[in-house]
Amino acid sequence: MGKERINLRQNRIFIAGVMACAALLLSFTNATGRIEWLLHDLHSRILSEPDPGQVAIVEIDDASLQSHGRWPWPRALQARLIERISEAPNRGLGLYLVHTEPSPPADAEDDQRLAAALRAQGRTVLPVMHDFDQMGGRQELLPIAPLDQTATALGHATIELDPDMCCLRDLFLYAGLHSPRWPALPLALIAQNPPTQWRSPMPDTLPRTGHRNYDDGWNQRYPIRPRFATDPRQIPRVSARRRLAGDADALRILEDKYILLGVTATGVSEQLVTPHSGGYSRLHMVENAAMITNALLLGHWSTQAPALPSALLAALLTFLGTLLILRAAHFRLWHLALVLLGLPLAWLLAILTLRLWLPLGPVMTTLGASLLISRWCHLRDLNTHVFQDHLTGLHNRRSFDNQLRLAWDACRQSGKPLALILVQECRYLVKDFGTSQSPKSTRQRDSRYCPDRPALITTPSRTLQQSCSCATPS
Repeated sequence: MGKERINLRQNRIFIAGVMACAALLLSFTNATGRIEWLLHDLHSRILSEPDPGQVAIVEIDDASLQSHGRWPWPRALQARLIERISEAPNRGLGLYLVHTEPSPPADAEDDQRLAAALRAQGRTVLPVMHDFDQMGGRQELLPIAPLDQTATALGHATIELDPDMCCLRDLFLYAGLHSPRWPALPLALIAQNPPTQWRSPMPDTLPRTGHRNYDDGWNQRYPIRPRFATDPRQIPRVSARRRLAGDADALRILEDKYILLGVTATGVSEQLVTPHSGGYSRLHMVENAAMITNALLLGHWSTQAPALPSALLAALLTFLGTLLILRAAHFRLWHLALVLLGLPLAWLLAILTLRLWLPLGPVMTTLGASLLISRWCHLRDLNTHVFQDHLTGLHNRRSFDNQLRLAWDACRQSGKPLALILVQECRYLVKDFGTSQSPKSTRQRDSRYCPDRPALITTPSRTLQQSCSCATPS
């Protein structure tokens, strides 16, 4: 029994080591990326909270287009809208409107009026977009000259997709062509008038991991993973039609808020697939920017841990968790509960307190495999104990009935005789695993270890004479 215990312990350590190596491989190859995305979306929905009311959206919606014509509007009308927005004391204005080409010569003065409106507003951030030229190279799309000089800051508004065709869950704080010089537009907007005691995700406090450099020269730096904890339907929003009409109630909604101006009209603005954005399945670009701005203001963001330390941590957690799971199969189930419940809670605590995203996908995958191996071994042992006595290893009555049924079916199919030999034993096993004579009371008490009448079932291929020779004592 001692030797079997040592072998079992060695096998347990070997299995844990194999699972730890598997966790290392999964971490470096990012094979569990979809699990990480699912965990990100799930914890964003679980930790939802009411909107703090620091961000507002001025949307050019369907009603605005019905009142003032189709998009794009003349720059003079856009300037008038910004002047109306500026009547409310606000913390800053971010435009998700593209002004990369000048107005027609007949409306050249409209660009100057729009620039004057931006200058009067103050704390204005314009977007920097990117596109592909005819040769397939990427190029930056900057605002035209009168506008980029009056805006207080420029911010990149690039949107990329994950392999599951959802909006990129990582926000790169800086990006640009050949040099990541443009901050993200939500970050640039908050930096114009930051709240007191606001913890900014500045590059000097972030790990230098997860950078992306494309062959066409587009560089992205300092990724963070924002958590969209608010429902986008709760973000205060005002229709541009109401503000152009001078609605006083709409003016009060915009007071002391970070304002984002963008298009939400049907068929005009691109909608982004974001499964982590509350009750919406798709969001407009300006709505996605408002969610990111809220996440930055509330500190709901995390950074991805460096590759090598996170892989080693995943391997260590897998090794210890596998040991506990294999012990739980033979000892107490609280070890199993500690692994299955304690690990996600510790992972969630690291995100909330340390703002560090740990790779839980490789750990969950390998621990799930360890749990399946443990259950399979446990069921295999149970199947053995069903047909054999646990102490002596002898086959029991259930095994006899099963073998007799199989032999009887084979006999009926082949048509050959079947013999059942019953043996009357005078000596039997006792609890100390020896053999001796004993009174009837002891024999009845210990009969569960060795039946009084062992049986022998011959195969149907044997003849009657061969079966009788098996029954004859030598």
